[in-house]
Amino acid sequence: MSSTCLKVGKGNAHLRDSAGRPSPVRSRRACLTPTQREVLRPTELVACGSFACVYDREPGVDADGTSRSATVVKLTQDETDVAAMQLAGDDPRVVRLKSAYRLADPVSLLGSKSIYAAVVERLDRAPTALRRIFAKVPASILATNYDKSPAAGTEDYVVEGHRRDGIGDIACGYAKTKAAARCREVVQEVVDLHERLGRRGVRLVDIHGGNVGVDRRTGTWKMLDLGYSESGQPQVPDLAGIRGWPGRVRGRGRVRWPPSRI
Repeated sequence: MSSTCLKVGKGNAHLRDSAGRPSPVRSRRACLTPTQREVLRPTELVACGSFACVYDREPGVDADGTSRSATVVKLTQDETDVAAMQLAGDDPRVVRLKSAYRLADPVSLLGSKSIYAAVVERLDRAPTALRRIFAKVPASILATNYDKSPAAGTEDYVVEGHRRDGIGDIACGYAKTKAAARCREVVQEVVDLHERLGRRGVRLVDIHGGNVGVDRRTGTWKMLDLGYSESGQPQVPDLAGIRGWPGRVRGRGRVRWPPSRI
């Protein structure tokens, strides 16, 4: 890898918060120290979302005996995604979290958040048909009013008799084809996951085709990005040799580069 400064998210100027207010996010960079490189071993960029980028890892074996080829490194600005993965635990529909660290402290002067590194299992890209099904789910959940109750994701909410079982029909139609039946099955699996995670304090809100992958061994689909958790703060250690980003402001607001060591 030619550079130790890695991109963290591609940014999104059009994001809005839960209240509908503008909440843009900018792309950032994490300049890894030798200690961080030694633990994470990132190499080539795989893909980026608004908040995070995923990197391949160097060939070899980690200290716990896990092959690095079976994992990737996710560098993210979204602390709630890391917290949500921790709360999800070993759910079979969620990407498996192997380890996570905080890499950079907040830079209060510039309002920046911490950067986190998560080593997670490697998943294959979801096939087009599966990604198209996931694109239908959010509108279907809203159409059934499933996600509007304060008790969404709890046993009480399901028992109340809301149209939980109608979401698949709205998303996929009533055709008796294999494709429509598979679509309804996947949508029901997403609803079931929504409920399970809700009981653990995770709101599965960012459902779309770009956030789903497939386990190459089993063919099982899994969520790559969970949205946000009620805890908000992940319980992770700092990885030694932390550096801040974007750095200290000097003169007329110019940013010092490279960032200084904290």
